[in-house]
Amino acid sequence: PEALKIIKTWKRDHKVVDGKLAHAVSRKRILESPDISLAGDRYRAVAVRGNGMWPKVSLADFCKIIQGGRHGFSGKQFIQNGGYPAYGAGGLNGYLSTYEFEEPAIVLSSIGARCGKCFLAEGKWSSLANTQIIFPDAKAANLRFLWFQLNDENRWPRSGTGQPFIKPADVRSHLVVLPPLAEQERIVAELEGYRRV
Repeated sequence: PEALKIIKTWKRDHKVVDGKLAHAVSRKRILESPDISLAGDRYRAVAVRGNGMWPKVSLADFCKIIQGGRHGFSGKQFIQNGGYPAYGAGGLNGYLSTYEFEEPAIVLSSIGARCGKCFLAEGKWSSLANTQIIFPDAKAANLRFLWFQLNDENRWPRSGTGQPFIKPADVRSHLVVLPPLAEQERIVAELEGYRRV
């Protein structure tokens, strides 16, 4: 009965009241992923929240954080075939014939309309301008667990008016919940399971 009410409301008003049975998702959000699924909870926002027992820790306490784009790579050096991924403020921007890093990290878009968006970089890869690179200590944090927390444009404090940006000091002092590593891995497995639905 409640599902029918939701459908009738949608047909009549073209509005969905978010609830347990339904929530509105933009076409753009659905098309962001190559493995499109219309399973309801796939696109529901999942917040990782502390339960009061896990400490909140600043990123600088367990991560190496550096400014991206230190080698001055740009689209002028992109190659058509093969190569190594190059991440900028918009995500994967292209491929280069050389790489800067071999360790996994989170690339934080730190300038522009999408500042606060995060990208997972693994394998051999490079950074472009307008990013901050976050390398968590693998003994303290699961990379994907950290990415699930940080990949939320609304959680980051922004500065500037015309061109928003995130200050490097704000990245270093940014607080995250840090449960024991085994619990992080359990949470990641559960969240990844939801993403596959």
